[in-house]
Amino acid sequence: MISLDSLYKRDGGICKISNHHISREEATRDHIRPRAHGGSDDPGNLRLACERCNNRRGSRMPVPYPEVLADSVDGYALCAGVALEGRRPRSVL
Repeated sequence: MISLDSLYKRDGGICKISNHHISREEATRDHIRPRAHGGSDDPGNLRLACERCNNRRGSRMPVPYPEVLADSVDGYALCAGVALEGRRPRSVL
């Protein structure tokens, strides 16, 4: 597993869920494919996320919606083209 310091450096201190700069103290490891769904601790399955976004996401799987530029959950933007399972993406004008 990649260390949190290495992940912070690799991802440039950017929460990959909200796309905002975060402090090292706010940083957590987010499993793109959650471990609850068979995801691994491989560096390719890990991304930087702030604690609030990571906790809000929980173990839900990301679902690709190519027509969506961005979506938000209670004011937290999700990565471009990605929505969470069980949540409807907003329409793109």
